[in-house]
Amino acid sequence: GKTTQQLAQYQVDANATYGDPPLQLEANASSSLGVIFSSSDPEVLEVNGTQLLVRGAGQATIFVNQGGDSNYFAAPELNATVEVFPAELKVVAHDASKAYLESVPELTYHYEGFGYDENASVLEQQASIEVNASASSPTGTYPISVSGGLAANYQFTHQGATLLVYKANQVISFAQDFNGTFMGQEPIDLNATASSGLPVSYHSSHPEIAEVNGT
Repeated sequence: GKTTQQLAQYQVDANATYGDPPLQLEANASSSLGVIFSSSDPEVLEVNGTQLLVRGAGQATIFVNQGGDSNYFAAPELNATVEVFPAELKVVAHDASKAYLESVPELTYHYEGFGYDENASVLEQQASIEVNASASSPTGTYPISVSGGLAANYQFTHQGATLLVYKANQVISFAQDFNGTFMGQEPIDLNATASSGLPVSYHSSHPEIAEVNGT
């Protein structure tokens, strides 16, 4: 009559991370007949021969069977649970700069850590980026922060950056015509202006000829 058989040396990693290469499956039957592997959730772990292809974060139970033949009864089934963890996806903000009174530039970031040649199109929700500064913010540095992001197979981490606000350039308009000026005439009102709106100051290269007194 038929002989019983057993499955032995069943080995599979208990944990994986989304983005990992295939996991190797190992098991054999005391009958030396070939074994068959199957997964409770192919959307998490898909069986491909003696390999497990990582398809998504979650848990799946991996079964191994040997159905027997004309000489052997089916072997008692073995199983193991494997957990697939989400991959870390880093959101990296980019440094930016602007002159005082310029508009805050468009803030940008990029992602690091996609698996399987994926890109941002697989995300359910994009990360957001912001800075607490405006066109009129004084010169200095301001932290750029990134937050959020949502995807079933990724765990988000965030790396901020810095907005530098530097001094703005200004020009002075001074188109006054001094032709025809003569000694002893009434004082001349000076009319120079700065593009910044800040007050201007005057000085003379030769006070014995033309002395500045205020404006």
